[in-house]
Amino acid sequence: MPQQPINPADRPAAPKDPPASPASPASPEPSDAAGARNQIELTHVFWALAGLMGMVVTGLLTVTDRFSHRSNVTEVTVAVVLGVMTMIAVAPWKAILSGSRQRRAIRHLTDQVCRAGHHEPLRALLQDGDDEIGRLRRAIHDRLSEATAHRLEAGHLRRTMTDSIRRETGRATDRLQKEVHTDVLTGIGNRRALRQHLGQMLKGAGQRHEQLTALVIDVDRFKPINDRLGHAVGDECLACLGRMLGDGVRGHDLAFRIGGDEFVVLMPGVSADIGVQIGHRLGQLFGQIAWPHTAAPRPTLSMGVASVGPGEIEDPQELIRRADEAMYASKRAGRARITAYYEVRGAA
Repeated sequence: MPQQPINPADRPAAPKDPPASPASPASPEPSDAAGARNQIELTHVFWALAGLMGMVVTGLLTVTDRFSHRSNVTEVTVAVVLGVMTMIAVAPWKAILSGSRQRRAIRHLTDQVCRAGHHEPLRALLQDGDDEIGRLRRAIHDRLSEATAHRLEAGHLRRTMTDSIRRETGRATDRLQKEVHTDVLTGIGNRRALRQHLGQMLKGAGQRHEQLTALVIDVDRFKPINDRLGHAVGDECLACLGRMLGDGVRGHDLAFRIGGDEFVVLMPGVSADIGVQIGHRLGQLFGQIAWPHTAAPRPTLSMGVASVGPGEIEDPQELIRRADEAMYASKRAGRARITAYYEVRGAA
């Protein structure tokens, strides 16, 4: 016999929705973060299984209605619609939506972490929320704050050390430069300093269309002082002359000790005649120093002066050579006197 159509009312009812899962427990304290993550993962698994079961039941109902009974198109359509509705009802929407929200939150958090401290302040990581993302935000904020503080402290320390090293290096360089160009005994410039400044002063005098005068000084009878009174007395004699030259010259004049008992004074803007007058005054001052010794005669000064104008010489050492030649003329004339180079050249 042909099988009678089945009344839709007698058809097996579609499975009911599974009971709602119990409410999620309150957000655990930060110390229970691991337990909270396990509960969330179990809830997602439950919803996934429920959705899978709904889809399986719907498929079975559809196959049974279509092939086990002589159902018309309307009944099949109703079965399909019922299956789709069942899928929609039991689908793991909570897990899907929750996972989507968490993915968006994590992507947003990742972007904020990349920008934090560079384009955005760290406080941008702090937002309301006591879920896992909120706790993760606070933890990242705390770690980045500590790292930023350490980086700033390290940068400040590095800048402080760099500035300190630069200052100390500058001071040491200046000190070494001064020591290299300073005579230890007298405190005035040495031969190296004379070579450094002679060319500069000659060039500067030429640019200003001035004369540059050199005064060469030699201590008379200095060897008997060292031999009879000792080097301590000789050194004191030289130191006294060095202090006299350093304190007695003008501010833009320079004094140098270039040998054992030989000194040079460079005087820009001074003629040879003025240089002779300055030499006379230095000789008088040196003759007034206390000399309690009787084993050696009082020391005196033999001096020579030379002056050059702009473009007169090419080699700066020529000026010192001329003044030195005038000084030896004073030695030959009986010591304790000053001679100008133009006098030596005129006599020749």
